[in-house]
Amino acid sequence: MASVHVDWDDEDHQILRYVFEPRWDWEDFFKAVAEARAMMDSAPGNVGVIFDAADAPNINVPQNALTNFRNALKRAHDKNKLMVVVLNSAFARIVISSVKKLGGDRASSLQFAPTVDDARRMIENHLQRLAAEKAQEPISAD
Repeated sequence: MASVHVDWDDEDHQILRYVFEPRWDWEDFFKAVAEARAMMDSAPGNVGVIFDAADAPNINVPQNALTNFRNALKRAHDKNKLMVVVLNSAFARIVISSVKKLGGDRASSLQFAPTVDDARRMIENHLQRLAAEKAQEPISAD
């Protein structure tokens, strides 16, 4: 059984949610990433992602976490506009904070939330702001 699962968190296909088991591994993570990329390819618009490890307070952080997370962040899908991490592990939070500092341009799209509901609200608000900004852009006369 996979230790990282990904599925749509909403009916509009705007929020993807990864759920991590306490003893997850990189093989399952990258399989879930590939599945999520295909899902985003078919999404009607921008997407936000929740990385949910809230139910795994003693979550395992596999070796090479900084490198693998940083590489995943750099290769994030173009439709992926906000990534929100929900976890209760202090060590995992330190690792993700380090990734955020080393993650390059996409690092600003990586945020923390205390709960999955808070993560949903953050993504919904962010996607609404992006849509409002796009609606205000002038239409080019080609």
